[in-house]
Parts: sequence; C-alpha cells; structure tokens
Amino acid sequence: MGCFSSKEAPPVDHPVKREEPRNPSPALPPVPRAKPVITEADMAKHKLKHQRDALERSLKLSEEVLNRDLALAAQLRREGKKESALVLLRRRKLVQERVKVTSAQLGKIQDSIGTIEGAENLKAVLEAVEQGTKAMEKLNSVVTVQKAEEVMAKSRDATAYTEEVAAVLAGADDVPDLDEDEVLKEIEEYERGVEGAHQQKVAEKDQMLSDMPNIPTTIPEPPGMPQDTEVVVEESKPMARAAVPA
Repeated sequence: MGCFSSKEAPPVDHPVKREEPRNPSPALPPVPRAKPVITEADMAKHKLKHQRDALERSLKLSEEVLNRDLALAAQLRREGKKESALVLLRRRKLVQERVKVTSAQLGKIQDSIGTIEGAENLKAVLEAVEQGTKAMEKLNSVVTVQKAEEVMAKSRDATAYTEEVAAVLAGADDVPDLDEDEVLKEIEEYERGVEGAHQQKVAEKDQMLSDMPNIPTTIPEPPGMPQDTEVVVEESKPMARAAVPA
C-alpha cells in the first residue's frame, strides 16, 4: 500500500444565495364589504318559511301513515282480526283530524308570507315614486317657466335676425312685386300659342294627304285581250319563312 490515501476529499457545501424580489408591490388594503341589512320583515319571513317547511314535512308523513294504516287495516280484516283493524281505523281517524288542523295552519302561514311580500313590494313602489318625484322637483327647479319663456324669446329673435340677413344677402329688397293679372295673361297667351301651333300642324297634315294621288281601285285591261276574257287576280300569299338552322 502506498503512503497516500486514495479517498477523495468530501465536497464543500456552498451557501445558496436567494434573490430577493425587486420593488415588492405594497399590499393593497382589503375592500370593505357592505354588510347586508336584515330587516324585521326578513326575520319574520324566515321564521314563517321555516314553520311552513316543517308543516309540509308533517303533512307528508301523516299522508304516508294514513295510506299505510288503511292498507294494514284491510289486511287485518281479511285475516279475521277485526278488533285490530278497528284500532288502526280509529288511529287513522285521529291522524286525519290532525292533518286538517295542520293544513289550516299551513294556509294561514302562506297568507302571512304573501301579506309580508305584498307590503314589501308596495314599499318598493312607494320609494321609487318618491325618488322620481324628488328628481322631477329638482329638474323643475332648474327649468322654470320664466327661463323657458326667455329661451323661446331668444330663439324667435335669432330666427328673425337670420331671415333678415338671408334676405339682404339674396337681394330680396330688389325683387319687384308680381302682378297676378299680368302673370295669368302671360300664361293664357302661351296656351293660345301652343293651341295655334297644334292646329296648324293638323291642317298641314290634312293638306299633304289631299295632295297625294288617288290609288286606282280597278286593274286596267292589257292591250290585245278580248273583251269577254275575265282577268283573275290572285291574292298574294305570305311567303313561308325559311327555317334557320340552330
């Protein structure tokens, strides 16, 4: 063996440097949440609805008991156990009375819940009407009758001024007034001239037709033909149109 050991020196652990975040963002304060306001009406409705649910569960159980007792009483009667069947029927009668009372109580609770909800709706309507009335009063305080009259007067003055300026720019002051009789007379003269020109055209057309030679209505006899020979004139037939190849 040599004088030097073959074992390697143990590794040296160097500390790991952790980088800290630069410019850390400050923590934002929590946003406060508005707590729901629980009114007396909400508490009353909650209690009534809780009682309503309990009564509905009781009615459901009672109906199940009634159906089960009726089936069991019928079975006991078939088995000849008349006394046991009568006991079940008496208990069933008591349960039916209890169901009637529970149903009446449930109806009253439903009416109470409906009354409270109706009152809440009425309150919401009244609050909305009140807010609308306040908004209208505020608008009316800004838009008064006097202010409306002033605005309309300014609008009329501005319109009149604009019309006056437009008349000056267009030279409306230099335009003479038109005489209605003179204008009507001018229209009548124009209409007479148009009618005269039309009649002249019609007369010229008639004259041109009268100057045209008359069309002979008989066929003259050719020379050298005997007098008793009849001349037959065949009517011209329309020529057939030649078929055009497609």
